[in-house]
Amino acid sequence: MLLLNYNMKIKRLMIITGGTGGHIFPGLVIAKYFKNIYCNVKWIGVSNRLESILVPKNNIDIDYVDIPIFNNLNFIKKIFSISLFYKSIYLIIKKIREWKPDLVLGFGGYISFFGILSSWICKVPTMIHEQNSVVGLSNKILYYISDKVVQAFPNTFNNKVKTVGNPIRENILSILPPFKRFINRTNNINILIIGGSQGSNVINNVILDVVKILYRNKYFFFHQTGINYYNKFLNFKNKFNFKNYFCTSFIYDIRKAYIWADLIICRSGALTISEISSIGLASILIPYIHKDNHQYWNAKILLDKNAAIIINENKLNKEYLSKIILNLSREKLLYMSNMAYCRKLKYSNKKFIREMYKI
Repeated sequence: MLLLNYNMKIKRLMIITGGTGGHIFPGLVIAKYFKNIYCNVKWIGVSNRLESILVPKNNIDIDYVDIPIFNNLNFIKKIFSISLFYKSIYLIIKKIREWKPDLVLGFGGYISFFGILSSWICKVPTMIHEQNSVVGLSNKILYYISDKVVQAFPNTFNNKVKTVGNPIRENILSILPPFKRFINRTNNINILIIGGSQGSNVINNVILDVVKILYRNKYFFFHQTGINYYNKFLNFKNKFNFKNYFCTSFIYDIRKAYIWADLIICRSGALTISEISSIGLASILIPYIHKDNHQYWNAKILLDKNAAIIINENKLNKEYLSKIILNLSREKLLYMSNMAYCRKLKYSNKKFIREMYKI
């Protein structure tokens, strides 16, 4: 376990984030560290989102607050959401005043915006972290009211903001680098497919056909489908009785999957980029299309190192993806994995925690 030589100033830590694994897993890394040094840790999240599964599973105390989302709402629903906005702020303020945290951490997402704003109103010290290479809307606003701001990638905010990387799970950081991990691998090529914690319809739509095209070759596939897509892919596996295709709704032991994989096909969320860089893993990246294009800029970090191939969503089809896979020899995959490997990311957790004590 990582230990830092500081006088203990943070005895009660509140973490407010959720929605996707990219927000939740960095928070869990920090929550576990402080819980292990006997701090009280409280998580605030939303009851019907991924944090309601992952946070209790990691034995972290969590309370829930419903929050409004304004996207694509009609007028009546927007009026209702405005009333819910004030209710959410009130409820979080109430929890903050009752629990009295020494520090409130925000890792992005809608709930993080409400939490940091409420903490600012309560005059409780706050710290926000931007995981992506492009600043999200919530953090753009929270930047002006937070006591401490840190970023995963240089110059995301500006050159005055400390770059600490993304907190990465300790069991992932313990994975051997590619030049050791891939020794004596000579036969089948193992392909890990992840569409994010929720699954990706765009990726899922082509994977069935890619498996059909490649199943007679030397490839094995392990596919995280997302919970809403799992039954479809399980039926596919059973129907065709493919021995080289395996699927699950969510991979809880991602360390084991990373060690197994020679290649990953995935979205390019910030945490995914940080994790595959910390272990060194060749990748085919399919950025999620967003108005700020942040996943493309995340992916470009690996593209510029010759460690990844980027496929835009509008060019993704079974023939194109199959052709790319077929052109990737084991030697090429090892080269890409070595280029992806970034040893300094192993110090991201220590850098992050150090900044918490500087507030």
